[in-house]
Amino acid sequence: MTRQELEKLIEDAALRFAQTHDPREQDEVARLTVKLAEVHNVEVLARAVARCRNEDIRTHEVQHALDFLAYRAAAKAPFEQFRIALNNGDNETRWQVLNASLKDILQALGIEQETPADPRRKKSQ
Repeated sequence: MTRQELEKLIEDAALRFAQTHDPREQDEVARLTVKLAEVHNVEVLARAVARCRNEDIRTHEVQHALDFLAYRAAAKAPFEQFRIALNNGDNETRWQVLNASLKDILQALGIEQETPADPRRKKSQ
């Protein structure tokens, strides 16, 4: 589900709650808000992986995203692998391990989403 779809669902549930005061609608707002935070934090990691060859991505934002997502997942190994790879000194190896770790993180969270392709590769036509 996209960010925009989630935001629309949250808005609709909030309006229903305001009209009815039904606690189920309030619970729906909370559930969807957590899902939106999950989407945001996956986006943070995906952007970081895309930049990792040229920038130091060991930021508080990346650490927070890892912490938030790891809390929500049963499997912790992909998150630890991602953290370790952050300190890899070889740019290409770092990108490869982070990219693979991100795919494993998405799988651990049950998210079917492709990670960004290697920006250096051209799309075949």
